[in-house]
Parts: sequence; structure tokens; C-alpha cells
Amino acid sequence: MDGLNEFRQARVADVLDDFRTLQYHISAAPSEPDTMEDYYTEGWAVLRQCAIDGEHILNCAADTTVPSPRGGPEEQEKAELQQVLLDAYARRHEGQMIYLRQAAAQRWIERRAHILNGDRPRSGHRHDLRANDQHLRAVGFPLF
Repeated sequence: MDGLNEFRQARVADVLDDFRTLQYHISAAPSEPDTMEDYYTEGWAVLRQCAIDGEHILNCAADTTVPSPRGGPEEQEKAELQQVLLDAYARRHEGQMIYLRQAAAQRWIERRAHILNGDRPRSGHRHDLRANDQHLRAVGFPLF
């Protein structure tokens, strides 16, 4: 009995609040372009996948299986809190990775808009658009 379960509860609440904030930002990001000709471009495909991934981590059940430790109810509560905290850390980490992928894709969209400058893609844009695609892949967030 270490008397720290109240602190563990607060830590679980903090981590879950971080996850909730990330989920809010993930769900608020756009996933459909203004023009359908951009629908299958890399950045928009990444944003759609991020929305799917964000939904997935919400729908996954938490692993709350906890072995029965010795020491009574306080030790059981400690073990349960540690398991919940572990699950919360994992969800927050996944949420952070999704959020970072979204941010990279949104920067890709901004660069693409700057490259096109209101025009439709044409052969003169090919080099810059390809470099923009490669940059999205290079930052570690490929579509596949």
C-alpha cells in the first residue's frame, strides 16, 4: 500500500484528457477537398486515412484484464489504474501520431495550393507537385 492511487487516478485523467483533445483535433480536420479532382492526391488520401485511424482508436476496446495481485483492494486498484494508464498512454501516442500525419498532410495541401496558385495542375507544375509528394513521404508519413 503506497497511498499513491489518488495521484494515479489524476494521471489517468490527465492522459485521457490529452487523448480527448487530440481526438477533437483529429475529427475536426478536413477529409474531403473542395474539388473532386484532388480527391485521390496523396495529401487528401492521408487525411482520409487519418480520419479512419482516429475513429478506429476510439472504437477499440480497452484491454482492462488485470491479474489479481496480493495485498488487498488497494493493490488491486493500483494494478487496475496501471493497466488503464498503459492503455491511455497507448491511445494518446496513436492519437499524437495521427495528429502529426494530419499536420503534414495539411502542410502538403497548403504547398500544393501555393504551387498551383489557383490554376489546375498542368505539365509546368509537375516537378514542384512531385517534390511536394516526395516531401510528404520523406517526413515519414507515406500513404501505405
